[in-house]
Formats: sequence, structure tokens, C-alpha cells
Amino acid sequence: MFVFVFFIIYLRNKFKIKNEVSMFRKLLMVLLIISSLCAVAQNEFFIDKDNFKIVPRTDSLARLSPNALQSVEKPLYGENQKWDYSNLDTSDLIIKKLISEITTYPTMKGLFVYHDFFEVLAFNRGYYYDEFYKVDEEGYKNMVWGFPYSQKINIGDLTGNELDNIFIPYQFYPFDNPRFIIKFPSKYATSITSNFVKSLFFKLNIFSLKIYDNLAHKVSHIEQTDSVVGWGSLKVPNLKETNGVSKDYDVVLIQRTTARIDSFFLQEKPASIELLKAFGVEQGAKSTSHSLIFWRANKQSPLLTINYDSSFTKPNDVIFDIDVAKELSIEETNLNNGIVSVYPNPLQLDSQIIISDNFTSSGSILVSDIFGNVTEKFSITEIKSSIKLNNNYPNGIYFVSLYDLNNKLLSQTKIIVAQ
Repeated sequence: MFVFVFFIIYLRNKFKIKNEVSMFRKLLMVLLIISSLCAVAQNEFFIDKDNFKIVPRTDSLARLSPNALQSVEKPLYGENQKWDYSNLDTSDLIIKKLISEITTYPTMKGLFVYHDFFEVLAFNRGYYYDEFYKVDEEGYKNMVWGFPYSQKINIGDLTGNELDNIFIPYQFYPFDNPRFIIKFPSKYATSITSNFVKSLFFKLNIFSLKIYDNLAHKVSHIEQTDSVVGWGSLKVPNLKETNGVSKDYDVVLIQRTTARIDSFFLQEKPASIELLKAFGVEQGAKSTSHSLIFWRANKQSPLLTINYDSSFTKPNDVIFDIDVAKELSIEETNLNNGIVSVYPNPLQLDSQIIISDNFTSSGSILVSDIFGNVTEKFSITEIKSSIKLNNNYPNGIYFVSLYDLNNKLLSQTKIIVAQ
């Protein structure tokens, strides 16, 4: 404050300013602007252990159709960005459930498991596996990968013998160096590199080559680099409404670059060039992929992921979380009042519409898709506590709406179908 007073006196004497009040007001305005800019600069959003939680849950993710990828633009990097992907083409979406739960395997006690990831082995054929995670002071980490069941890939159409196959027994492997999903704190301009090895054992049967139950082994040396290249707010489609838009979510943008080298072995020796060529793979093949990942607080799955090929120019896959909210009006908030609900949700074989005891009159219940098309209707002529739902809906978002006899909307809830 004393410095500010002396500065005013200096300016008055230097430039012979007589109207000190006017000068003071102008200087005060300048200081307020500078102070506001500094305050904005200090409001950086980042992910750390205090705003990131992993809990048992089911996330519903939507994957864009191949035709919709062409219009997806690469986001700008930097601080305090306003990213808007609410205009994504949501026609022909593929909805998938991502289930996380605490594992029951004794050797992995306390870890969370995600199911049914897919990796190509050869000729766009591959296997499904699970990943096991934990959160600690350092970050969100992938500790183990594997699967508790055997898998068989038929390759008869490639070899000419329908009996030929690749048999993959069940297996689990801990990473010597865990793979970071998010490093705490994930602040702008920080980065983390994870180096790890992924090994897959399988048995190869090609009868024409006299290969019977030969033990094969794929070893992948992987380097993953995550760089926080931006922070700001993000909007994505809100499937609850036609052309709906989500609210603004605070997010960090992480650029992930994954480089891998794949090697193949047969009976503990490097596989022959001829055999590898027959399967369309190469010994020591190098590949690089890129992803842009938007993370929000307290969610173990990203809000939006854009995957690219090695050129990092054209997206080859876009996935967004459909569990989003919009700024609700007072009327919409009142409709989400619990008078009508669905359990279990997402939809399962035994899902039912649950009607609260607060509703004691007659009316009707409509089930409709996001475009307003009615898929099922129930008349309520007597007091009911539940109604069995049809379980053969196509994947997507549906709404259960309760009306009274005057056709007034009393309550509404959402169903997720991802089977």
C-alpha cells in the first residue's frame, strides 16, 4: 500500500497531475484488471488424489460410427481452453458397458478390475483380457493384466484346415513397472513415461506344418508417454435430448503416445520368417499410436477419448462417456423426484420399473427413446409397486415417464441399455 501511495505521489510530481482523484481511479481500475487476470491464472484445473476416486460402478460409453469420424477435429492445446464436442455425429452409436468392480482373486486383493478389453494378435483376430488397477499417492495405475478363461481363435480359413487354431490358456501377469493411467498431480505441462513388458503365451496348431500344440509366445516392449497439454472445460453430446448438450465439465487434456515392439517365439526360439509372414506379422515390428484423453474429476473413465493412427492426423476411434448432465431447469429437476425409477439399471433380465408409495392414483407409464418414439406403454389402473420391463431393447438411452389421468408428466427417469 505504501508503495502504491509513493507511486501516486511520484506520478503527480513527474507529470504535474492536479486531479489526483481521477488518477487514483484509473490506477485502481488497472490494478483490478491485473488482479482479475492473476486470479484466473491461478484457477488451473488438475487431477490429484483429492479429486479422483475409483469405486465399483458401470459406465456406459458410446463409440462413434466410422462415418462420423471424418468431422472430428483435433483440439487446441493450452490453458483455460473451451472445448466443444457437443456436435459429434451420434447416429449409429455403439454403446458399451465398462464395469469396474473389486476383484475376488486372492492374489490381487484390493485391486479394481475392468473387463473385456480386446487386442489383435494377427489378421484382426485377437483375444479379450481384463486389467487390474489401484489408486495410491502416486496416481491411478494398471498393475496386472490377464483373463480367467481359455480362448480359441480358429484360423482354418487362413490355412485351409478347419482344425487349425490358436489356443490361449488363462493367464495373469503383473507388470514389473506399473502402467500409469493418471499421474498425480496431472498439472499442465507435466508428463510421465511408463515402460513395461506385456507377455502372452498361447499354443499353435497348424497340422499341414506338423505344428501340434507348439508353445508360442508374444512379447511386447511398450513405452507410454502421457503429457498434460491443456486444461479447461469440455462439452459432449447429451443423449437425453435430441441434439442435447452436456454442461461444461472441468477437464485436463492428456496426449498419450504409445510405442511398442512386438516379438514372436515358437518353442522358445524366434518364429520363422515364413510363419510370421503367413500370419501377416513381422519380427520386431514397431508401431506407434496416439490418443487425446479428456479427464474430469472423480471418474475412472475419461469423458472423451480420441484415438489416432501413427500419423496423428486422422482419428480412427472416438469414445465418450454418456453419463453426463446438463444444466437442469427447475421443472426438470422436479421431474427427477424418485416417484418412478428402474432397478437394476443399466437394463438386465430382471429389471423392473419401481413405483413409489407416494403415487396412489391411476395413470400411465411410457418408455421412449431419445427421439421421443414410444417403445412400450403401461396403464396403471390400480396401485402397483413394480412393473416388469421388456429386456430386448436395442442399445441406447431410454426414458420412463409417469403421467396422471390428465396426461400431466409427474416423474421421469433414464434407462441405459448396453448389452
